[in-house]
Amino acid sequence: MIADLGVGASLVGFRLLEMLKRAQNEEDLEINDHTLHFCKSPQTSELSKVFKNLLNPPGKGYFVFFSDDSCYSRRRPDGSVELFNLDISSCDSSHTNLLFDLLYECVPSRFKNQMGWLIRQCTAPLKLKSCVEKNKKDVLLFYPNGPRLFTGSTLTTAINNLANILIGVQLALVNPDTKDLASCIAETGYIVTGTEPLKNFRELQFLKNSPVIDRNGEIKPLLNLGVFLRASGVCRGDLPGRGNVRDRARRFQKGLINSCYSHVSSPFFDMMRSTFHSTKGELPTREVVNFTNDLAFKQIKDVNVELANDDDMFSRYNLTSAEIEELKLFIQQDVGTIMVSSGLDKVLTLDYGLRCAPAA
Repeated sequence: MIADLGVGASLVGFRLLEMLKRAQNEEDLEINDHTLHFCKSPQTSELSKVFKNLLNPPGKGYFVFFSDDSCYSRRRPDGSVELFNLDISSCDSSHTNLLFDLLYECVPSRFKNQMGWLIRQCTAPLKLKSCVEKNKKDVLLFYPNGPRLFTGSTLTTAINNLANILIGVQLALVNPDTKDLASCIAETGYIVTGTEPLKNFRELQFLKNSPVIDRNGEIKPLLNLGVFLRASGVCRGDLPGRGNVRDRARRFQKGLINSCYSHVSSPFFDMMRSTFHSTKGELPTREVVNFTNDLAFKQIKDVNVELANDDDMFSRYNLTSAEIEELKLFIQQDVGTIMVSSGLDKVLTLDYGLRCAPAA
């Protein structure tokens, strides 16, 4: 269900919360030789630093977070590094009154009045209207017994950050063995998935990006292939432009490629671009930019990613040579093609928990 707080609610506190995010981004928390870092921007250069620090923690541990998304790495006594993708189960609905109280205490006294308004928004009654035509006037009001993080609240990133900070602090203070990671985090009041160490550094995922090694041996972020696959073949509303539908669909898919991977060069992505006559660095055309801008906005491509090969990406999904060839075949297809394969299934399962398996 979606609770609409109204347009006016979004205008309260947006400057305060932006300042809070800037402060968190500019000042890491250093606790018990652990670093807690808030990654405010999905810049390619910033994500490169994040993955480098995860793979080689500057101390005993490194915890990076953005809202409800976080990764954790820690150095074992033998010098090896364990990596984790941590995810708070049902994050937005898990916050208790105490977390809102703590958020209120986090801001200076001159901003408490404004923070109080934002928290009180999250105590508004929920109005449920009847959908039956003859009972249109029937309304039920639900009154929460404390603040609840409603969809659309400008508090979302701030309070989710705070929940992750509590988890990061707990990990830094307790520094548990792997078998105790889940129970250690549970003491903060949250159930977290991903408490088993990753077997492959390429399985790291932060803001839908994973680390790859470029042709110069540097760690760079790469938007997960599942994001592109899931977005392919669909368009909200009518296809933009006029004329032949297939031509419009080809232009739209070209815009999608340019939004996701215009800054990436590798044999696989170069092949993908050539299918729709795109060139590296090309931006979406004006007619499709409004439809593909969401993806472009979520990535700030300030650094190019030059890959000698696609081994890291394929290794992330544990693809066989046959499945790799199937993926290459898929990206060379024209619009209107429907394809199901075990390779596509592996990609979508790992990135989204979706299935695309061939029928038995």
